[in-house]
Amino acid sequence: MRKIRHSFNMVEIVLAIGVVAFGITGVMALLPPALNANRDVAQDTFVDEALSKSLSALTNLPWSDVKGLEAATPPTENDDYSNSTNTDAANKLVEGCFIQRNNLLYFTTPDNIQTLHAIMWGEPITLNGSVSSHAQGTRIYMLYSWPTTTQKLKNRQQRLVIHDIYEHQCQ
Repeated sequence: MRKIRHSFNMVEIVLAIGVVAFGITGVMALLPPALNANRDVAQDTFVDEALSKSLSALTNLPWSDVKGLEAATPPTENDDYSNSTNTDAANKLVEGCFIQRNNLLYFTTPDNIQTLHAIMWGEPITLNGSVSSHAQGTRIYMLYSWPTTTQKLKNRQQRLVIHDIYEHQCQ
C-alpha cells in the first residue's frame, strides 16, 4: 500500500483563507441592513397596535369628548412634547394609553422600550363645503410620532391617520 504524501502548499492555503474571508465579509455586510429592517418592522408593529388601541378608545369615548377634539389645534413642526407621563388626576388610562392633555395620547410597550405620541385634532365632516345635516360626524386626525426622546416634532418619524367617527358609533 502506497502512502500519499501530498499536502497543501502555502498558495493553496492563502487562497482558501481569502475565499472564506470574502464570504464572511459578504455576510457581515448584510447584517446592518437586516438589523435595521428588523427594528423598522418592530416599530411599525407597535405603531399599528397603538393605532388600533386609539381607534378603539375613540369609539369608546362619549360623543361630547369626540366633538371636543374639534377645538384642539393641529400641531406645528416646532411643537415640543416631553417624554414624561405625569400620572396626576388629569391623566386617564384608556385601553393601554395615557391621555396627557386633551389631544395627546402617550403609548408605551409593557417593557417600556418603545414609546410614541399620538396627537389628535378634528373637524366636523362636511359635504360640498357645508356641515352634514344627515349624520353628525367628526373627522379625526391622528399624528403618530416617535421616538419620544426627540423633543421637536419636526425631528421625529411621523404617520398621519385620518378617521371619521359618527355619533352613532360612540357610546
